Amino acid sequence: MRNKAILSILWLIAGLTASVAARGDEPDLSSPKAALKSLCKAVDAQDGAGILKVFYTADDVERDLARAFSELIVAGKKLNEAARQEFGSAGDGLGSGMMNPAELARLDQAEVKESGDSATLLPAGQSRAVRFHRTDGRWQLVIRDYANAGQDLPHQVSLVKKVAGVLDALADEVAASKFDTSEEAEAAIQTRLAHVMIRAATQATSRPATKP
Repeated sequence: MRNKAILSILWLIAGLTASVAARGDEPDLSSPKAALKSLCKAVDAQDGAGILKVFYTADDVERDLARAFSELIVAGKKLNEAARQEFGSAGDGLGSGMMNPAELARLDQAEVKESGDSATLLPAGQSRAVRFHRTDGRWQLVIRDYANAGQDLPHQVSLVKKVAGVLDALADEVAASKFDTSEEAEAAIQTRLAHVMIRAATQATSRPATKP
């Protein structure tokens, strides 16, 4: 799976999920660290609306992208929970990673650099900084950073939604005990995502280079 947008948001799922908080909490966006912790809480609660509140979007297309990513994150968390319920610790790697309480606490030691209404946050142990934008005193994660600059956003929105659909469907299948082992479930995920990526690549190359 080589698409930058998908890889980036799956990195976000794997690196920022924490087992805290309840669904429906209003996010704390008073600082970049607070916003990142609010994202963790919303992901753990599978709270799509809460996730959206943490994302900064500049226009309607970016808002569509944020909604698609929110669906993807929720689907990944749903799959992870179904896999852990069905396969125990063997299912931990399916759908999303988990950040333990010690790792969550290290967010307080993360390096934050602010410049006007922009900021970067580098969590301990991570090599990639997270960018934030401040609007009316509210710090939000810049969703555009998780898009592929070389592709049009509407195409990426469609692709992310399709991947989310795959993860959501697999979560239901795992919960229905349609796989005997976590390895079988993982193989099914890889196969279906490969089909989505191949189809997306084929459609991208078949489109005209310029609009009529």
